[in-house]
Amino acid sequence: MSLDLDETASILTDDVESIYLRAIRLFEFQICLFFPKALSTEKIDNWHANARLLAALKFLEDFEIAAKDNKEAVSLRKLAANSDYAEIFDKIILKTGGSRGIRSVARSNEFDKQIKIRRRQAGVVTKLVDFSYRFARLNIKSRAKGGVTMARSIISTAPSYKYKKKISTIKSRWREHGRTAGFLYLLAVQRFELIPCPVTSNGFTKRLLEQAKDIEHIREFFQAYQHLCNILNARGYGFPTISSDVGKLSDLLSIGPFPKDVDDAIKNYQSAN
Repeated sequence: MSLDLDETASILTDDVESIYLRAIRLFEFQICLFFPKALSTEKIDNWHANARLLAALKFLEDFEIAAKDNKEAVSLRKLAANSDYAEIFDKIILKTGGSRGIRSVARSNEFDKQIKIRRRQAGVVTKLVDFSYRFARLNIKSRAKGGVTMARSIISTAPSYKYKKKISTIKSRWREHGRTAGFLYLLAVQRFELIPCPVTSNGFTKRLLEQAKDIEHIREFFQAYQHLCNILNARGYGFPTISSDVGKLSDLLSIGPFPKDVDDAIKNYQSAN
């Protein structure tokens, strides 16, 4: 089944589950942000399944290396006594296709390559959210709400947003990534430290565990997302909200004033509409 947003927020902001299961769920969530269809399909999406299996296999590999009695053999006795190994195998590997799932999992380097491409493509939707959020927070007097349509116009005309492609490309990117654009904005613009690590990087499991252990940072991330939903959904964004209690954001997100070229683009947009 698809990744449930409420369940994910609940798991990641509590320490009921083991740190390894939380870390795997975090990586699933991180990857699904770049493949938003994984949050809405009835069956598990391929990229979602790949993220789950790759993270799980990396942790199992770490345990197997630690269980070696010598340079050649893995001690089955040590693995059998490792409850974390058994839990990952039973709850992740077996429930995601078992040996068949492992055989179909993407190669780590190809997986990383595709995530890099998706991150680059999703960049423009964070600019749309940035404009609309600042437009709302700066209380600009206008009949326009500063929603997606206005944001597209401003992004494509104001040089400071550094976007040189056509509006049709913005529309296409929004159709693909709009559902998770709020989360992507928090990662790219507000610099929450939850961007997924490449699976092929040397410190993948260490970094993923560090991210999963920082429950307060994850909770603040979801609080910031709810804050965005409260402001931008009233302006037509339609982000999926979180019903589980993640608390309220204590401090507003940091923003700066619009540069002159954006102010001028807003005035031109108001005159034309």
